[in-house]
Amino acid sequence: MTSSIQARVLVIGAYGRMGTVLTPILEALGHTVFLQGRGPSSQTRLNPTILCQLSAEIDKNAPDVIINLAALTNVDECETNPHLAYEANTKIVETIAAAIQISARGIHLVQISTDHLYYESKGFSNEADIKPINMYAITKYAGEIAAQSVGATILRTNFIGRGSNQDHGLSVSDWIIKSLLDRRLITLFDDVIFSPLHIKTLCQIVAKIVMLRVTGIYNLGSIGAISKADFGKRLASELNLDMSYLQTGKLESANMKAKRPLNMTMNCQKFIDQFKVDLPNVNHEVDLLIKDYKDN
Repeated sequence: MTSSIQARVLVIGAYGRMGTVLTPILEALGHTVFLQGRGPSSQTRLNPTILCQLSAEIDKNAPDVIINLAALTNVDECETNPHLAYEANTKIVETIAAAIQISARGIHLVQISTDHLYYESKGFSNEADIKPINMYAITKYAGEIAAQSVGATILRTNFIGRGSNQDHGLSVSDWIIKSLLDRRLITLFDDVIFSPLHIKTLCQIVAKIVMLRVTGIYNLGSIGAISKADFGKRLASELNLDMSYLQTGKLESANMKAKRPLNMTMNCQKFIDQFKVDLPNVNHEVDLLIKDYKDN
């Protein structure tokens, strides 16, 4: 089914994991999509931290909407290389905002942010309950500030899904499954909880809201919560993997370069009320992921 309103959409970071899922959904709705990347085979090859390159692209293809998916999400890498974290998570957004302001075309920005901004909440965090504790979260929050300067839709989210190809690296679930298949002992944390969406669910929602042009910051996740340990156990059990190589532990016992939040669960009522979208239960989203592996 095509959308009743077609738009010209520039996707920044279009060749990453989320971009490769989102693009065909947008095209199926009848939108004209321009795919930005840095590789030689990218449809729109440019460095999104360079204002003149981005402005030239906007002048050439006149997008109505820009969706920014570009980010450095490796938490430890962000901690050890804060300049790279700034470039990927903040400067790109600052450059997009500047290009939008220069163009004066009324372009709407959809910025994908993170649930890592939440830390100590004992319940489901509201949008105001932020406490960034690592360089990844700090640079993503700085990116939100830049996006707010142009009235963006900012979505704090977390998604699960299979890795589409080796170029994008292993997803968390890929890593768990590969480790168990390789008979390598891994530890998953039973005190780290989150409320992720399946990547396809997230992309379908983003495609639905892209034309609404509603400004503000919104939590966007599943209803309910699951620990990282229970997430891994469900994958292993449903896929008949050897669970003897999966052990549970506490985050504080792990030797990680960057500090990580324990509770990333989110209260998404603001999003539900604004966009009139029913969000799925977390168990439903994990079931979708399990089905992906069983089907392939």
